[in-house]
Amino acid sequence: MDLRAHSPEVRFGNYVSIMRNMYLTSSVALATIAFSDRFQKQYQPLVRIGGTLILLYAALLGFYSARNFNSYLHYLTTQVKDDEHAYFVQRIPQWRMWVYINYGYVIVAIALAVLYFNIKILN
Repeated sequence: MDLRAHSPEVRFGNYVSIMRNMYLTSSVALATIAFSDRFQKQYQPLVRIGGTLILLYAALLGFYSARNFNSYLHYLTTQVKDDEHAYFVQRIPQWRMWVYINYGYVIVAIALAVLYFNIKILN
């Protein structure tokens, strides 16, 4: 199998870029939620709901990117058997740790969204 066509390092770089987008999007969501009380009373619930939806979007972005990259890593582990590409095979456990970190962040983001929704929006 010729890995030059796959460019695993480029795919990892793309995955890290998507993770960065998830972190930035969730930061926008948290800032929106934090400053929602600065809006007029009539708009506060709408801004809070919008911030919560942005946070859920960031969590979905992280979940799907982690799932897709994990599938790619699984593909690499099943397809790469030669010693020529041992470097990439050795990197797979390290890259998989980033998937686990991403899943952890997704869990925290969803928990925050649900908690905030229950405390501030429903009450």
